[in-house]
Amino acid sequence: GDPEEARGRVRGRSGKAVAAAGAAAAAAARPRLKAPEECPLPQPIRGRIEFVRMCLVSGGIFKHPHVSKVEVARALFEGLESARVEGVSPFVNFAYDQDVFALSQQPDPPP
Repeated sequence: GDPEEARGRVRGRSGKAVAAAGAAAAAAARPRLKAPEECPLPQPIRGRIEFVRMCLVSGGIFKHPHVSKVEVARALFEGLESARVEGVSPFVNFAYDQDVFALSQQPDPPP
């Protein structure tokens, strides 16, 4: 099919990448509590996730041929930002994937 038509269809679905990143960020920000019977330590584990490493989803063999990795990274940033809570959300470290996370944040990122 036509590459531009395919790109438009995939961009329309980028909301899934945005939603997935937002859900991951929201889940990581929630406090954790293990029941005493689930915890091998004398005290239950309490607290929150403070650090998350995120890789590029929909990359590699799962990447659509007409959507760039930069576009996927941009959608992930959008989702993470939509769920961000100051002082609660974890620090996110992005796995290196041809530097697409850094490239996606440039004023004029490549396609």
